Amino acid sequence: MFNFTQTFPLNDKEETNKEKMIEAFTMNIEKILQGAKLKSIKDFKIILVPILHIQHFFVISFNLEEKQIFIIDNSAKKETNKAKYGDVPENTVSILTYAFKTQI
Repeated sequence: MFNFTQTFPLNDKEETNKEKMIEAFTMNIEKILQGAKLKSIKDFKIILVPILHIQHFFVISFNLEEKQIFIIDNSAKKETNKAKYGDVPENTVSILTYAFKTQI
């Protein structure tokens, strides 16, 4: 299991941060891979990404074995997903997709 804990804004207003997020994600995953003696991000079964978005904490879980993505959120607010999470899930998937394509 990989738990990514770097903090960066994940909204479309800050497009330049995507490059910084990818760089930070790559650095973090490389350190974890070395420490765990794994060769690739593909060796993980589950990746948990904790998110803080507009003073709201939630976790995006990527189950790589079952090819499923879940948002884990204890908020009882009755809002649409777009209102709660904005573009964060899509941006997080983009970063993870980049990691898989570049075979980190």
